[in-house]
Amino acid sequence: MYFLVFLVIIQSSLAATIYGTIYDSALDKASNIKITIDTTPIQYQISKDSDYSFGVSAGTYTLKAEQYQYRDVVAEMQEDITVNEDGTYRLDLILFPIFEDFGENETSFIEDAIIEEKTVIWPYFLFIIIIITILVLFLLKKKIKSKSNIPDDLQDLYQFIKKQKRTTQKELRKQFPLSEAKISLMVTDLEQRNLIKKLKKGRGNIIILK
Repeated sequence: MYFLVFLVIIQSSLAATIYGTIYDSALDKASNIKITIDTTPIQYQISKDSDYSFGVSAGTYTLKAEQYQYRDVVAEMQEDITVNEDGTYRLDLILFPIFEDFGENETSFIEDAIIEEKTVIWPYFLFIIIIITILVLFLLKKKIKSKSNIPDDLQDLYQFIKKQKRTTQKELRKQFPLSEAKISLMVTDLEQRNLIKKLKKGRGNIIILK
């Protein structure tokens, strides 16, 4: 009986939802993520498809995301969010890789291995360089063709984003005297042309040049 009452109290206090998508450093959806939020009690989820969701009450919380490879944490991100009222709050997270320092013995071992094998592996590097060069030339040709097909009404917007590298949809509305709906359609058009990437951040959008 007391347990049922406790569950009812918990459910009534969780009046808001924090949710979002987790990306890796290349801005692709990440997998095998453990997400923790410091509610009372602490909540955590294991996400295999990059999405997460928590029910919370009003307050300030810290979200921590860790990406696992086998049993090791290879990337992580931590960010705070404040919940003032009921509703939904979107918070996308971008993971950053963890770089560990090698000890002296490990470094020496790696250096010796490189010296011993470099005369054997250089043909593989040459082959990889050739493949990468071909791919780069192909992508450049595709990108140039894509840019040349941008309509005139999108050129100014795209050039501004290209110059800034990273901006927000709010800033675009300040720079261009167009309606919010028009700016949103133009941004969506550029995103569909694979020229930019749009990320949800709080109640706004971050626009990143691809």
